[in-house]
Amino acid sequence: MADPVQRFFAAERLRAAGDLGVAEAAYRALLEDQPRHVGGVEGMAATCLAAGRSTEADIFTAQAAAIRADAAADVAAALLFHNDMKRARQCCEQALSHNDNCLKAHWLLGDIEARADNRDAALVHYRRCREIAPERLGPGFLMAALGEGTLPERAPADYVTAQFDWYAETFDSHLVETLLYRGPEEVARALRLELADGSPTLLDLGCGTGLLAPELGNFSGRLIGVDLSPAMLEKAAGRGRYDALEAADIVEFLAAWPAGTADIAAAVDVVVYIGDLGPLMAGVARALRPGGVFVFTTERWNADEQPGPAADDDAVPGWRLRPSGRFQHARSALSGLAGAHGFGIETIEDRVLRYEYGLPVDSDLVKLRRQA
Repeated sequence: MADPVQRFFAAERLRAAGDLGVAEAAYRALLEDQPRHVGGVEGMAATCLAAGRSTEADIFTAQAAAIRADAAADVAAALLFHNDMKRARQCCEQALSHNDNCLKAHWLLGDIEARADNRDAALVHYRRCREIAPERLGPGFLMAALGEGTLPERAPADYVTAQFDWYAETFDSHLVETLLYRGPEEVARALRLELADGSPTLLDLGCGTGLLAPELGNFSGRLIGVDLSPAMLEKAAGRGRYDALEAADIVEFLAAWPAGTADIAAAVDVVVYIGDLGPLMAGVARALRPGGVFVFTTERWNADEQPGPAADDDAVPGWRLRPSGRFQHARSALSGLAGAHGFGIETIEDRVLRYEYGLPVDSDLVKLRRQA
């Protein structure tokens, strides 16, 4: 197959020579193999216009604008990953100059404005996202994080799946190198004695790309990973450390797991996407044998110091949703939930597990043991 660049310029030469029929066939053949080749799409628009088919030309012109907008938004996302909000904003604005219906650009601008505490501006962009893609639940979730709408008890599954499918390729490097992420290392350290006791079955809940697995050392038990994101699970499978991997909601997965047969459950940077931890606690309690342990990490909410949407609502005590779309949990609520679901608290310890905008994020490392 000829190089797409050569094929494109061959089609361009044919169009310039006025051989519109052959040029159109060349462009169409190129686009069959490279449907988002923006030059090919724009060439089709020019060919259709030259042939007097203005309606068809308009369709190709709009398609090319959408491709250019998506490309600019992709650059914006990469810049935002590295906290370059100024240039990320510029790229988003460039994307919208091509196509005002670019979902990704509006979504990213909502995130940028939320980070800058520009609530009203952020809501404008999240509302546009909902207009563009009403089937997507993420914009409404992020609007709720800014105080508009009903406070949800957890992040919507489609929001989590889409976010982490897209994030999978750069997840490890971004977390470890940019956010200085230490969650898997700390959870593995908390499990050291448990891992040395025979051949335990460990449920890695929300396993992501499997960052916990290499921290487990010469683990000789069964390692089962579960995550909503197929792209993340593909990365986890590449590590060759898991006995099984399943794409599922973790609460639904736990409900189907044989009761009392797991020894360890771990959830690293997972409960930040869940406000009400009751269903998760109940599921883990059911899955674990008596004496089994549950280790997880939270972002800490100092409820007395930092009022939030959940502070005055008895229906959702002990947690709040931040504008970032991540939940924080109060230690007092964790203690109450643990006792209510048959767990004893072994440790709740201060940790800095990641950084955000260069600042440490106050977190807790929690270790619970299932009572007999």
